Amino acid sequence: MNKYDVIVVGAGPAGSAAAKAAAQHGARTIILEEHKAVGIPQHCPGRIQGSSFTESIMSSINKRMIVTDYRARRVFAPNGKIAQEIPLVGKGFCLVERAEFDRELARQAITAGADLRLNTRVSGIERVNGKVLSVLIESQHLSQVEGKIVIYAGGIKAWASGALRQEFPGITEIRNSNGILFELTGVRALEPEIVETHIGAFNEECYCTVWPRSHESCIMSISSLDTFNKIKSGDYLISKKLSNAVPIQMNGWSLANI
Repeated sequence: MNKYDVIVVGAGPAGSAAAKAAAQHGARTIILEEHKAVGIPQHCPGRIQGSSFTESIMSSINKRMIVTDYRARRVFAPNGKIAQEIPLVGKGFCLVERAEFDRELARQAITAGADLRLNTRVSGIERVNGKVLSVLIESQHLSQVEGKIVIYAGGIKAWASGALRQEFPGITEIRNSNGILFELTGVRALEPEIVETHIGAFNEECYCTVWPRSHESCIMSISSLDTFNKIKSGDYLISKKLSNAVPIQMNGWSLANI
């Protein structure tokens, strides 16, 4: 029973969405998830960037998982004045309860006909004459799953080792851009439906973006804790908003530059 048309590695949003689409089109599909629960550990606070793809996903989930639907992105110049306002309605920009969001997409994939195996780590891909035959698995109960197509949605860690490293041996160096995603409370003067991007020379990127959860709490991406403290003590509009802000959650973020 371990023979499939499509093997999806990783039960995050990308993996579950791919598995759902494959199963809906009649492919015998399985998702292999290395952790013991979908959505745990939580890899980000739940910011959903807008696109036609994400809008189609958001239209299919229970609205109770959405913390905030954003209607616009407001760009502030260094002097605090609004430089631009970009409409976001209908583009799928929102903040979700990330762990439950992941599990909902996994449920949809299973309802569409996909199988799911937890606590199952893929360690490599087996080929015969260049054709995918199966994936190799580190598990006490399963050593191999046969399939014709492998969709690797294991996240950025997948580039460091395992099947992707095996598949792309020519990539010898991966440079990551890293930082911290803060959940902050005690923030001033937020509009819950407005994403704020502040421009200024207060950090290396010369901008920072605020994703509100409410009138006084938000998600914010910053390169380091030192940069956060530097912004708080500055003389920008964002500094005034953050002067009494306190982090209640910190998640790391990382982007691979290959």
